[in-house]
Amino acid sequence: MRAGAASLRALCLAVLLPLNPARSAAAAAADRAGPEVAFKVITVYERATGSNRFDLFVPSTRDEASPQLATTRPVCRALLTSDWPAGPVPLFWVELARGFELRRRPLKGQENFTAPLFHAIAPANDLLAPQIAGLWSVTATNAQRVRHMPPMELGWDGERIFGRFDQNTDYRFAYLTGGALRSNVVQISVEYINDKYWLEGTWRPGRMDGRFSRLDGDDAGVWNATRRPRDSAPHVAGRLRPLFVWTRASDGAQRYALEGFQEPGWTRAVAPLCQAWEVEPQRTQRTRRGTGQEEPAWIKPSQ
Repeated sequence: MRAGAASLRALCLAVLLPLNPARSAAAAAADRAGPEVAFKVITVYERATGSNRFDLFVPSTRDEASPQLATTRPVCRALLTSDWPAGPVPLFWVELARGFELRRRPLKGQENFTAPLFHAIAPANDLLAPQIAGLWSVTATNAQRVRHMPPMELGWDGERIFGRFDQNTDYRFAYLTGGALRSNVVQISVEYINDKYWLEGTWRPGRMDGRFSRLDGDDAGVWNATRRPRDSAPHVAGRLRPLFVWTRASDGAQRYALEGFQEPGWTRAVAPLCQAWEVEPQRTQRTRRGTGQEEPAWIKPSQ
């Protein structure tokens, strides 16, 4: 292994290890400073839309009471949130010429218009994804001391950084057109109306620092970014297992299922997309008293 790759892996492992319970009160206070992300635990279903087409969907509250839901197959349990939490990774249901696919990133150019279908846990061997995923607070200052603070929602698909600027801000008109992380060097390209920018810097868990420049040379400066503190994921009933795409040799049809799927004729991909939770056939749901909402028992996402 190259020295750069080894140092990057060491950084990731250091953050994934359990935190020291004796850490300072100041650090604990900083963890509480970010807004708490609201998670909803949901079931992802599969429905057949033809002899060789299988779609994934998350039912609405109205659909959950529909008798038609009995004709679908529950695939897994996952997390639903309108935020980009630190830790869980987003999964997207994207439309291609041959149909829909579940992917770790939106189609190129569609990042600003595509919301995740659900969030889940990164594959066990993907150490970077839970370190990149989340909302990053950015400060960019040019030579004239003009400061911009565009929040970025970032993810890692296993090979590249992707994301978008917070769509609730004026920066929603800007696009993240590319991103890379090699060793601990981060590179991000941005387009904002007619201007193109290049950001380069040093990454370490929870922070990035570097320099930026407009490609025409008329603007440049320094930038830094900090990630919102990692959010705990709620406890979900069922075992956490890898989620794979499965292919049928006879016609090339594809569907999604957890490890252990046993219908004949289907072969799983080598690498999982993520980890999600089994759907227990007779799952007893704990609820908050008087609300009917599932009671979260907070655990670390890696568990």
